[in-house]
Amino acid sequence: MTVLLSNGRNKLNDAMRTILTTFLREEDYARGFFIKPNIVFPVRPESGEITRPEIVRALVLALREHQADVDIVLGEGVAAGCDPQENFNVSGYTSLAQELNIPLVDLHEAERCTLPWKFGKLQLPALVFDRTYINLPILKQSSACVISGALKNQKGLVAPNMKKHFHRMGLHEQVAELNMVVKPSLTILDCSHFFGRNVLVSGDNCGEIDATACKLLDIDEPEHVHFAREAKLFEAEYSVIGDTLNLKRIASRPVVKEFKRLGRLRLWSNPQACTMCRYLFQEIRQNALKPQNFRAGMKLFGYALKGAEVVMGSNPQWRKEHQHVICIGACTRVVAKEGGYLYIPGCPPTVDDLYENLP
Repeated sequence: MTVLLSNGRNKLNDAMRTILTTFLREEDYARGFFIKPNIVFPVRPESGEITRPEIVRALVLALREHQADVDIVLGEGVAAGCDPQENFNVSGYTSLAQELNIPLVDLHEAERCTLPWKFGKLQLPALVFDRTYINLPILKQSSACVISGALKNQKGLVAPNMKKHFHRMGLHEQVAELNMVVKPSLTILDCSHFFGRNVLVSGDNCGEIDATACKLLDIDEPEHVHFAREAKLFEAEYSVIGDTLNLKRIASRPVVKEFKRLGRLRLWSNPQACTMCRYLFQEIRQNALKPQNFRAGMKLFGYALKGAEVVMGSNPQWRKEHQHVICIGACTRVVAKEGGYLYIPGCPPTVDDLYENLP
């Protein structure tokens, strides 16, 4: 097995040609391709939260250089609670798909097939198996599992209810076992946020790619990478080829934090909390001038001055330093009832839910 490093000094189109030559030289282009970027939130490309459209553009153009009429489908299953069309529009993917004249598919609506896996049966988009599948994640920090990269990007393939179930079960082992079922022919991990623009880590094994990213970041492998190794998704010995990276350019290293601060609010991390419960506060900050966000933000501001513990996900863990505890989402209903805490219902809760239920 091999991992290829591209240091970003060459043009992106040239890097894509090298990647395709290295990993897909013998691929049957007549099968067509399915490309899955990360478009989990309705944010702009420069946010560092989604795969940049220019990465997809360069890949599509490189595939078309090999075969001009190659059949390509682009798709993503956004975070549970998000509006797929809003995600596609805000992120620039709607316009990119129109520019490249390729279909952009909401995977939540795609035809699915049922496969066995460690926890029973799993429904996944048929596109993944009918075509050559290319996984296009972005390397970013994750409050749920330290880093989100090649392995975790595949969670976008599962249906919304199963995404929530992943979190309730613990997330790490579920992500690893998903990768035992679905093995992309090629994964290209965009590491620009940490190592410099257009730095890519590519290969045909998601576990090797994430393990390599951890080595480059000089961090311990998160649990989901350990689980993938234990499941024999990848072995300790694999080769790393390509460019040398200037590791002095690392912008910041992901660290495990018990909580994030927002004024005197302490937002406690929990891998069992779904993506959109955590995103609720980011949404308020990013779109503070929207009327509904402004109203909810003003209520939150009061608690940010007084101090409050904010917990979410099933079985949340926290230390009570402040008098107020705010329980976010349906998973915390029992905790809120037993403790007499503030409770924001919803799965996931919306900004309006927050406004209406905060005193």
